[in-house]
Amino acid sequence: MKKIIFTLALAMITVVSIGQQKGLYLTISGDLAATKFNYQMDNNRWSQAGLGFGGGLGLQYYFTRHFGLSLGANIQRYNSYASYNSSFETNPNLIIGQFTDNDPRGLLTKYEMRLRLNDWEEVQQAYLVEVPLMIMFQTKWGQKQRHGMYFGFGAKAQIPVFGEEYSVYDRSKLSVLGYYNDYNSGSDRANLTLGDPYNLNNHGFGTIDKTGYKGDLSFDISWAGTAEIGFLIGLSRRVDLTLGAYFDYGFNNVVKEDDRVALFEKSSDNHSDKIGGSLNYNGIMNSTVIQGGNVLKGEGVNLAAFGGKIGLRIKLGKLQEEQVKEKEVEEPLVKQEEVVEEPVVEEKVEEVVIIQPVVEEPQGITEGELAVLSEPIFFDLGKSELKTAAIMTLDRKVNILNKYPEVQVIILGNTCDLGSDSVNIPLGQKRADAARGYLENKGVSRVRMSTVTQAASHPIVPNTNEENRSKNRRDDFVPSGY
Repeated sequence: MKKIIFTLALAMITVVSIGQQKGLYLTISGDLAATKFNYQMDNNRWSQAGLGFGGGLGLQYYFTRHFGLSLGANIQRYNSYASYNSSFETNPNLIIGQFTDNDPRGLLTKYEMRLRLNDWEEVQQAYLVEVPLMIMFQTKWGQKQRHGMYFGFGAKAQIPVFGEEYSVYDRSKLSVLGYYNDYNSGSDRANLTLGDPYNLNNHGFGTIDKTGYKGDLSFDISWAGTAEIGFLIGLSRRVDLTLGAYFDYGFNNVVKEDDRVALFEKSSDNHSDKIGGSLNYNGIMNSTVIQGGNVLKGEGVNLAAFGGKIGLRIKLGKLQEEQVKEKEVEEPLVKQEEVVEEPVVEEKVEEVVIIQPVVEEPQGITEGELAVLSEPIFFDLGKSELKTAAIMTLDRKVNILNKYPEVQVIILGNTCDLGSDSVNIPLGQKRADAARGYLENKGVSRVRMSTVTQAASHPIVPNTNEENRSKNRRDDFVPSGY
């Protein structure tokens, strides 16, 4: 870590000392993005992106009018989610081991301790120091060359520094059960499974819906490709406002396969009268439920992010002065006697006053407009058709999106808990696509909108009655890039 910081500082000092500093800029930026620890689990589900943010400093040196290099140092917060539900009968990751203890008849009997997870959702977070190195291209237009566009691509190192942790939401349910392979063998009661409500003494059987599991993440440096594009808005001869978007994608597996352990481990052979009391939870990213280790094949864990950036670019060094050469006028040689003085006639010159129109600077998006963009819409049970109230809400969003073409929207489709994942996952996608299709028909560019299905994994209220379920059948909207 110290070597990387020293190398970065030395590189910045070298860039500052190059030439006459005619193309040297200091950049200050912040960003808001969808960030993700990207991986697939053995239940065929992928992790989901969360909202991250960051900021940093950089130096850009343009060795020609259009081409240059950029070197920076950023701090970035990553936020990612994972849902893990699986059958205890078939998933080896949820079979803890074989033990011997009294069965319901009071006899010593062998059984397997097995787990069942319902509505299991984990969030993973971390703060990273990022060191990007990019090749830059810029172009400016207009009579004064004040405004323009830029594009950059390259690579970055992403180094975990603090806050690497996971936590399981309290609504997640854990069931601890005993699977008796030979209980009453030969009868119709063979292979008995005991759990809630059979909370046997010293077994820890039962179900809890407030786990409180949390712990530390363990992962290595990420080596990622990065690309950025945006606009330059000249505020003065020295300062530009930058508005853009960026995309990062990691090319290496940050979690070593040899370091991964079981999702749950029993702390000892002793049983507990507390449900799950003898179990240690290790977190999804640290466990063997993640597929393989080659990220190019969709295996392992890599980092990915997509978002918007805003910043200032400040010109360093002396500004290039505009030099106007005075035309030298040679005085003709005139003989003294040939000089004839003519009377001087004074002409009356009227003073012309030019009145410049006052142009008001455009104002940024307001909190009220952001609230309208974030307002959800709702659907009927099992339906993805837009209702009248939803159309009225979308029309209000259209006016704001057309007013601010730089704003982008992530549309999240949700369902209630009725139905299986095979029904709710595509239904959530259809609901998100319905909103995007309507906005696109109203003139909002499709590239400014992305859709994600969350199915029943993100209820805003508990699915305990029909009134609550109707509130969970919705589309959420996450604006960015403003």
